[in-house]
Amino acid sequence: MYRIVTLMACAAFALTLPTDAIAQEGQGEQDWTQSKMYEDVDWVGAYFMKFKPGMMDRGLQIIEDHFVAVDEQMGREGIEAYRFVTGDWDMVVYFPLEEGPGQLAWEISPSDAEWNAVFMEREGGAEQAGQVFEDFSETLERGRYELAMRPHQGTP
Repeated sequence: MYRIVTLMACAAFALTLPTDAIAQEGQGEQDWTQSKMYEDVDWVGAYFMKFKPGMMDRGLQIIEDHFVAVDEQMGREGIEAYRFVTGDWDMVVYFPLEEGPGQLAWEISPSDAEWNAVFMEREGGAEQAGQVFEDFSETLERGRYELAMRPHQGTP
């Protein structure tokens, strides 16, 4: 039994290997035996939102009046929002991760802490800021956060 499980595990691992790329390694392609980080990519967090029926306008108003105002005050750029016409979600917002995916290792990143401080100041304190978040949460049916990357603009 142990041999069968080991054989199956080895076979499963072999299926995950980039066989064409490994075969081309001797032809001047990437050395698949060396570790390598992604280069020339932008990392973004993608937050998908589904609003409760009839609550989308209220949710969008909270975003515009409270969250976007903080981003503008801080000079944050690169945030993109899209509203879906089809599919399961109503909206997605892409947030640049200047520190890359390592930024997600923080419970509260330095940039998030700075944003929170400006937000609380604009709202008149932690309690009022918390109430805005609670009001926004009440407009959402569900949300989902994903990590994405893309080559820098102009990089193939």
